[in-house]
Amino acid sequence: MKGAMREGDYGLIVITPDFDNFTTKLIAADEYSKYLTETPILEGVANREYYGRSATSIENKSTIEYGTEQK
Repeated sequence: MKGAMREGDYGLIVITPDFDNFTTKLIAADEYSKYLTETPILEGVANREYYGRSATSIENKSTIEYGTEQK
């Protein structure tokens, strides 16, 4: 089909902070495409360079399953 959009069976959505550049990055990808955008964070916050030092990682990861309700 000309112009038809494809739907991937597997995909990935990642949101990650980039404290060095004071942005968050959103990445959405599947077998056919990849989308990346950056959003500024901590604009106008005094001493924002210290927030990166207190950042932590997420220990619990959730699997997203197509066609199911997420909890």
